[in-house]
Amino acid sequence: MRIEIPQSEQQRLAMHAAEAGFDNVEQFVTDHIRSLAQQTLGTEHPRLTPGELAASLALVDKSMAEFNAGGGLGLEEARRRTRERFEQLSR
Repeated sequence: MRIEIPQSEQQRLAMHAAEAGFDNVEQFVTDHIRSLAQQTLGTEHPRLTPGELAASLALVDKSMAEFNAGGGLGLEEARRRTRERFEQLSR
């Protein structure tokens, strides 16, 4: 397989590859293509039904209203609770 990529995109890919610890762009792209090829199509994450989507949006609206009214957690408290949850899951 041969993929043509503009020079400007090759430069950006080279930066991403280096940041991710790859020796070159080819290894970086190959790793991502293999990962993409192994994903299942549509079965792992099924789409929401209209009712599920409406319920999800309602929950987001409720949460935003609570946040705008001064509710919610500070950053450090949210991090602490998240750490505690991960610690419980790893036991």
